[in-house]
Amino acid sequence: MNTKHARIALATLACCAALVAAAPAGADDAADKAKNDAMMAEMMKNAAPGPDHKALEPMVGTWKATVKSWWAPGEPQVTEGTMVNSMVMGGRVLEGRFSGTMMGQPFKGLSMMGYDNAKKQYWSTWVDDMSTALVLHTGGPMKDKSIVLTGMAEGMDGKPMECTSTTKIIDANTHVYSMTGKIQGKDTPLMEITYKR
Repeated sequence: MNTKHARIALATLACCAALVAAAPAGADDAADKAKNDAMMAEMMKNAAPGPDHKALEPMVGTWKATVKSWWAPGEPQVTEGTMVNSMVMGGRVLEGRFSGTMMGQPFKGLSMMGYDNAKKQYWSTWVDDMSTALVLHTGGPMKDKSIVLTGMAEGMDGKPMECTSTTKIIDANTHVYSMTGKIQGKDTPLMEITYKR
């Protein structure tokens, strides 16, 4: 047997030994199978879309967005845009594609909102073409057609800022998103977007 064949034989024996060591023994087979089946059932349950995902469906569609932004104390800057929402990932995630203007410049953003069955909470993300930061908020559940989430966002000074976002479904043709940030210890309005069909 040459060196190459010897190495192959040794590798094959090592693999067989590992498989034998990992295999359940006799009476443990049924218990291991039951445990694995239970784990798989829990995974499938957590992976399936449910009523908390269905609750996001009223926001599907194309919406005219009226955006109020507070960049400084006083009256907000008001701009308009369009949001196109669709359910993706087999009904698990609400994806939003925003197009409009911000500070006199063309502006695009991408949002996602879903519900984590295992953690029993909603989550949302936001990215746009005026920043390299990811905004991530979590919380919930939905109460009175409102979802309140908390997280961190980049403040005007570039430092992390504690934020609260609220999404409220008013009726079949209207929903409102608002966000406040902790500025000098006070909840301060940052943004309010009214979506209408």
